[in-house]
This record gives sequence, structure tokens and C-alpha cells, in this order.
Amino acid sequence: MTYPVWIAASAATLVIAGPASPALQSLRPDNKIVEQKDAPVQVTSYRTDFQKRTSDSPEGIRHEIEYRNRSGKKIVAIQFGLMTFDLWNEFLARTAGLSTEEISSKGKDKGAWVTPTDSSFAFHTAVVYIERVRFESGEIWNEDRELILTAMRAIEKNFDPSNLAKK
Repeated sequence: MTYPVWIAASAATLVIAGPASPALQSLRPDNKIVEQKDAPVQVTSYRTDFQKRTSDSPEGIRHEIEYRNRSGKKIVAIQFGLMTFDLWNEFLARTAGLSTEEISSKGKDKGAWVTPTDSSFAFHTAVVYIERVRFESGEIWNEDRELILTAMRAIEKNFDPSNLAKK
């Protein structure tokens, strides 16, 4: 008699904790792109995931970005701000994703960077923004720091601005 009860209890457990469970889905990375209307580069796709240590790469948070040049000028370098927050939306780490691949006017590209951190297993929210762009002419565009700070404080109310400068 107890055997059928055990099967029913196991099936109920699978339904509650299965991959389709809303509780588990909510722990998937929450990726955010800061909208910067005046930026010469637009991030068109952003994905993150926990990356296990391998023989040729560290354990950390892998950031995959697709982007396009919307400036009408040739770009020779881009620096992305890659911010990560833990399960409680507290600042975890920052990485400066640097690309020196030339991008023609209206061109597209993609790249991947890893944020190595001992606490990478606890990350939940990741944010990307365009930090700096260098044009072929030597002109340099910089982000609006207040816009970025506002975006970070939407995640962590008391976000410390000095975290934007951490390497």
C-alpha cells in the first residue's frame, strides 16, 4: 500500500522542482542592456552564463555580446562595461571587455569575455553598456556616467559609483 503513495509523492516532487518550475526559471541569469541612445555602438544581443574552469580558461561569468556600429564612422576600439550582481542584486564584479577589431561604418561584430571571480557561481544579474569608443580619426567617445549609475542603482539601490572604475 505504501508503494503507490511513494510514487505519487515522487511525481509531485518532480513537477514542483522540474526544469519548468518558475522558481528555478527565476534563477536563470537576468541579462540587461543599458540603453544609450547617443552611443556610437549598439548592443544587439547579450547572453551570460557560469563558465566552469577548463585547462585553458578560468572559472567565471561568460559574457557574449553582439553589437553594431551605428555611428557612420570607422571604429578601431570599443570598451564594454560588464557588471555582475549576485543572487541578492549586490555588486559582485566588473570587467572591461575590450575589442580592438576594426568595425566599418554600419558594421557588426561579436565577442566574448570572462569575468573571473571566486563567487561567480552566485551571479544572477549581468549588465552591459558601452563605456568608450575610439574612432579611426582618434576621436574618443565616453559614456554618460550618470546614466550608467542610474541603471546600476535600479538593480542595487546603494550602488557605490567607485565600482564603475574597478578593473
